Amino acid sequence: MDDPKTNPLLADPTSPNTKEGVCGPLPPIPEEGPHLRPRPEASEDGLQPAHNLLLTTMFTFQFFHWFKPSQAFFADYVLPRYHITNHQLVTEVYAWDTLFQILAAGFTVLVFVGLGLRHALTICAVAAACTVVAVLFFDSLFFLLLSQALWALSFCALFLVPSILYRQMPPAHFQTASSINNCAMLLASLSASMVGFLISESDPSLVCSDSTRSSSYKFTFYISLGSALMSLLVAGAGFYNDWIPAACKHSYEPRDLLFQVRANLKASRLLLWLCVSAVTRGVHTQVTTLWPLISYEISSDCYQQRWNALISFAAYLGAAIAVLIPARYPQKTKQWGRFVVAPGCLLGGLLLLALGAAHSLWQLGIILLVYHSVSELMLTIASAHIAYAALEASQLPMLMGMQYMSAMAAKYIGSLLVQLVTQLTIWPQLGTLQNVFGLHLEVRTQIQALGLPLCAVFAVAVVIHCKELSSYFTRSCAD
Repeated sequence: MDDPKTNPLLADPTSPNTKEGVCGPLPPIPEEGPHLRPRPEASEDGLQPAHNLLLTTMFTFQFFHWFKPSQAFFADYVLPRYHITNHQLVTEVYAWDTLFQILAAGFTVLVFVGLGLRHALTICAVAAACTVVAVLFFDSLFFLLLSQALWALSFCALFLVPSILYRQMPPAHFQTASSINNCAMLLASLSASMVGFLISESDPSLVCSDSTRSSSYKFTFYISLGSALMSLLVAGAGFYNDWIPAACKHSYEPRDLLFQVRANLKASRLLLWLCVSAVTRGVHTQVTTLWPLISYEISSDCYQQRWNALISFAAYLGAAIAVLIPARYPQKTKQWGRFVVAPGCLLGGLLLLALGAAHSLWQLGIILLVYHSVSELMLTIASAHIAYAALEASQLPMLMGMQYMSAMAAKYIGSLLVQLVTQLTIWPQLGTLQNVFGLHLEVRTQIQALGLPLCAVFAVAVVIHCKELSSYFTRSCAD
């Protein structure tokens, strides 16, 4: 498996020397500049057994990495154990999440560049286990903050895994890789939601926070710890058997990297898809955070609140099915996927208006199911199109691994920045920071206001489509 001639994943799919390429020295860059190197062409080859092994390994890794039934009981466990109030948890712990995530993303990219993808993935997996250990076995505020920092580091698998898949998969199967990756994470989340619902049915005191001891919640954290260790074991097996191959090492000069950055900044298609993904995920993350507050307004009875886990389960299940649709029609999605943006953003904005006006749990559940499916479908299509655009904008084959990593990291960090801006402008308070406009919006109004960024993307998409139609008709008339 270590020979590039027998394992296609060890080959450089962008090498101009052969059809598949080999992991070896690339042709020298002409003296006139790196811009003379031909761009790598998208391979239309089918999946080979090694590709299927990679997809299976990363699917399994993602499932165990994101299966966290303890997440629903985090506050109920840490408040009595760490002797803090809910206000302290929000202002002194949760308020650091976005900053931790941005710093962790930068650190992960540096590890990827300096040590390779295997080290970066291992750190993500180890961090997922350590964040649970910090919560389970320590009881000071420092370790609670440390657990949040480690959680942010483990969250980097969100962009690290797709960058690994895009680097190793044939470009014709980028959409398949994107769908399978997102489906794995959604299946993990819906499984965790079902576990939460079963717990609420067997022991309602846990859901109602009637437990007198925080130890009552411990077993959910042990499940999360075991799942994190399983993901680490899967990654180790993938490394050992070369199911997850090490990246090829090629030397390059700073001027090459600078030239690629300039090319990316001029790639309008890449920048537009990054914008679509960043806005969609930034809004979606906040809706996921805020909707339980609407559920509480509808019915504050804690025994009714146990249905939240079932609502989440249905939403994740619908989204898991939706993200597989593009994989069924990868070529059509590649050709026509851009036309999903405008209707998807418009529908998302309308659904958020309806979500803010929901007056029963069944209404809330149905609206959330449709919104979640639409958002995840758009994110799945956007991820693959970002990879297509990154490949199209690439100028140097030896930088392809870094090209995919930088594109996925930019998508992730962009969503965090959108999230931060909307939190500061819509939420009454973010940690100790007050709303920049002095607004104190109700939670229903906050969710409805989150539709504004989606409407902005909708308007941009409509303008672009109108320009495309205008150019098409102009060319038709000229012919």
